[in-house]
Amino acid sequence: MRHKIIISAAAFLALAVSMPSSAVASVCSFKKTVHQSGTDFDITSRPAAGCAVQIVDISVRRGGKNFSRFRTDVDYLADQAWAADLDGDGRPELLLASKSTGSEAFGALDVYSLDGNKVRRTSMPQMHDPNGYRGGDRFRLDGRQIIRTVPFYKEGDALGSPSGGNRSFKYDFKDGKILFREQLDELTPVAKTPDEPTSPKPAVKSVPVRSADPGISAVVVTETGIEITSDNPIGKFKTMKLEKPERIAIDIPGASSVLAGRKLNMGKFGISKARVGLNKGFLRIVLDSTRSSFPKYTITATDTGLKIAFEGE
Repeated sequence: MRHKIIISAAAFLALAVSMPSSAVASVCSFKKTVHQSGTDFDITSRPAAGCAVQIVDISVRRGGKNFSRFRTDVDYLADQAWAADLDGDGRPELLLASKSTGSEAFGALDVYSLDGNKVRRTSMPQMHDPNGYRGGDRFRLDGRQIIRTVPFYKEGDALGSPSGGNRSFKYDFKDGKILFREQLDELTPVAKTPDEPTSPKPAVKSVPVRSADPGISAVVVTETGIEITSDNPIGKFKTMKLEKPERIAIDIPGASSVLAGRKLNMGKFGISKARVGLNKGFLRIVLDSTRSSFPKYTITATDTGLKIAFEGE
């Protein structure tokens, strides 16, 4: 009888584990068709490694027939899609907005353009002025221009409670590139009603951060490779190789960083930049390559973080 109970418990556990996975898969997906100038873009996405990495499939149809197809992976979860002729050349472009799965919800936007029967992907450049930026990106179109609006955080603002209003930026798509054009408005402070009595705010109970959780303070290029500096040893990490374009993602469970949402220029060892993103339960550092294939590398844990050495460099 005891063996039967153990087997039944194991079966129940397997079922319990599989149910959240299915639920996550249904949430971590995106499907939409957009139309422009006789061209249809069919967009679908599915999780490749949880919500944090998505496989995106884009099919292009004209006259009901498949014209081209493009598959890639993205670091964020697809959220919105539009089609527009951004550069006025008579050929439509697809805009795909996405966001991270963490509480700060950093946003990204890619433009997929047609070059003959090929689809090419162009990514939004890093924030023009990162000061006070902690995610919360919203994207929209104004004619042919891309508008990016973000809340502005002042020093001491809690996450989700920005006190500096919003900033909006305008971008053009030209010659296959997304180019910053201008900031549309100055900072708009949060309005307060004059002479309105203010009730004392309840004390916010702080939650102590476990000292064992690593806090990433720097990602820098050295003479021998790239170093990720942490205030505590990094006990666990996972790496993934991503394609189109070639890059690797380093996931560090439980980590946090003041660099979250930033792109750091590397410019050595075939690495163009490092991107730091905060996801639910882990920090992701993505190293982008300038080469057609990512250079061979080894990662070693140290007392102060991680060291990434590149072979043959």
